[in-house]
Amino acid sequence: MEPSTRFGQQFPSARFHTPTFLRSPPMGSCFGKSESGSYSPRGSDAKSSTMGAELSRPNDKQMVTTWKRTGIVGLRDRALKEMPPAVGQVGADAKVLDATNNQLSVFPPVIEQLTSLQRLVLSQNLLTHLPGSAISALANSLKVLLLESNRIEWLPDELGSLVRLEKLSIRNNRMAKLNPCIGE
Repeated sequence: MEPSTRFGQQFPSARFHTPTFLRSPPMGSCFGKSESGSYSPRGSDAKSSTMGAELSRPNDKQMVTTWKRTGIVGLRDRALKEMPPAVGQVGADAKVLDATNNQLSVFPPVIEQLTSLQRLVLSQNLLTHLPGSAISALANSLKVLLLESNRIEWLPDELGSLVRLEKLSIRNNRMAKLNPCIGE
């Protein structure tokens, strides 16, 4: 070890090593990325990975357990083209879903299973519209809906059924005008 000098004092150089049990798993360790940009449980092959497939690894199950425990499904910045099916397993335990900065072009139908969702963030994706059925499924719980920087051209009339909605952000989309139901 070579000593280092700081503020006129000599300190022996030391190499610090983070114990394995303290290291965080790498971002995206729960789901493995396929060539198409869709996600499936890591360790599964294309033949065994289907929309209704059970989670195959303890890490995947741990992620769902964590999402249920915290109520937060965090999927930011993962280049997702589709929502991982495991999100649906969180069900009514999910309070927040943040899938900002991905490549989602279709509103994920699995969101309809998150019946207690209060905050939905799908900003910076490639969404073109919202299905009315998905909005209706969240009518009694959703408080915040952030859809900034997508390609949305219109909003469904069902948006007016979001009785608890406090914040809607739709800036940087392709809408020419707002539906009359917004703000009623």
